[in-house]
Amino acid sequence: MAFSKSHTTSGDKQAELHRLRSILLATIDYLSQHNAGSFVTDGYDAIREYFNNQQLQTEKYFRQGRLDKLQQKLRNLTKGPQNRADLQFGDYIHNQTGYTLDLFAEARLRLDNILKKGEILTERDSRDAGTMLFVLEQTGEDPQKVSLLRHLFAKQMHKQQAKKASADPTPADIKEQEAIAPDGKRRLTVSQWTDGKNASTYVSIIFEKATGPIYGTSGLHPDIQASWKDNNTIVITTQKHYSLIGTQHRQVSSFDDVINIEYIEH
Repeated sequence: MAFSKSHTTSGDKQAELHRLRSILLATIDYLSQHNAGSFVTDGYDAIREYFNNQQLQTEKYFRQGRLDKLQQKLRNLTKGPQNRADLQFGDYIHNQTGYTLDLFAEARLRLDNILKKGEILTERDSRDAGTMLFVLEQTGEDPQKVSLLRHLFAKQMHKQQAKKASADPTPADIKEQEAIAPDGKRRLTVSQWTDGKNASTYVSIIFEKATGPIYGTSGLHPDIQASWKDNNTIVITTQKHYSLIGTQHRQVSSFDDVINIEYIEH
């Protein structure tokens, strides 16, 4: 998604400000509809608040006439739909604003360079190639490019497997336990992490569409346990004197899926 850097008249700038404002507000609305409510702790929806703040910032930059800030915000907010190759996003923006926004314009250009190289060399190459492969498969635009991309990914996988086989094993710095809900729809993990200088133990919950921490302490504590009392209740066993790292939630939800958290503290 490229923006022109050429000089514009006052009228041109005002028109572009209005265009960007409309697209940004529609983008924020789209993202909020799909993500707000996906991970709420103790009644606080950090994702919803984030998008509310994005809306306020958009209006502020519009009033200030900051084209550069609006352009950067649009780049940042559309990274998610780009990486997911969200084909519905562009239709939503057009229906809401009348403007056309091609999420994949820059990825298409970079794809040409990847195909010329005949190899996926960087993480960005891999993201662009993966995105465009999905887009081309869904739209049926260019079967020849689809075939070439599949070949490049097979070539990349072969190289990675060969590299992994020859690499020296590295010591693990994360130890993890897992507990699955009785209905099999959610998972808990208890993770102990260290880099040799800092250490922490934390409990996370994995919903269908969101993942996040619900309890965290400093230090390695293999005695911390997390289990399912039932499909809607988690029990975390810990010690009262452990130092918390910012979070000890009593309830967590993802949309209509509400989970209560009980603590047994020795």
